[in-house]
Amino acid sequence: MAKKSALVLKEANAKIDNHLLAVLIKNDFDIVTMSDYKEALSEFGQGKHYDVVFLLDIEDGLQITGSLKEEMGVQTKIYCIISNDNNLKSVFDAWLAAGAERAFARPVIFDVIEGSLCRDGIIPCDPFEFEFEQAVASAIIE
Repeated sequence: MAKKSALVLKEANAKIDNHLLAVLIKNDFDIVTMSDYKEALSEFGQGKHYDVVFLLDIEDGLQITGSLKEEMGVQTKIYCIISNDNNLKSVFDAWLAAGAERAFARPVIFDVIEGSLCRDGIIPCDPFEFEFEQAVASAIIE
């Protein structure tokens, strides 16, 4: 099976969340980090492919997402990890409307990231873990 690749686009001085890094390492991703979103857009324009893109509190993240999805037609799944603030629902809605697959508020935990990658078909699912997660989620909802 070919090795998966992940682009983590973040502000220059920002660190990658430990849980995100742990998921990517555990699942054997090639990890590319960038701070220059124009460089990232250029790479996609030149045909570079990533299996998943993570945007970490990127100031122009909505614009980047829209550019990748609408203007360039990129099919790569985009996950946004954003700071938790008072307008969280509207921020999530804006990200999803721009074309992001999922949006998470910090702090985001290992199981949430890995479960999302599994549900979206980016990594293989452990059937037992997935069934257990679904049972817990439905118990919480009820």
